[in-house]
Amino acid sequence: MEETPALYVRGFNHGYTLAKYLPELLAKIVKKINPNSDYILGFFSGKEEWELEKDRIHLDELNQLRNQSKDIEREL
Repeated sequence: MEETPALYVRGFNHGYTLAKYLPELLAKIVKKINPNSDYILGFFSGKEEWELEKDRIHLDELNQLRNQSKDIEREL
């Protein structure tokens, strides 16, 4: 298994955290940088991971609402 460079991991964590808590700042930063180092590649990957996780959270919420709606219909 290939070892992930420490700079990539640091960039990933920073990108993920900014995407989660400060998306407006992240959008400004992303416009100004090019992925040319392990840190920046990790940064972009962290951003993308948060976006995927956020979508999964929304899907789970929708499924819960759908199930609740079905339960209410069955009770009627």
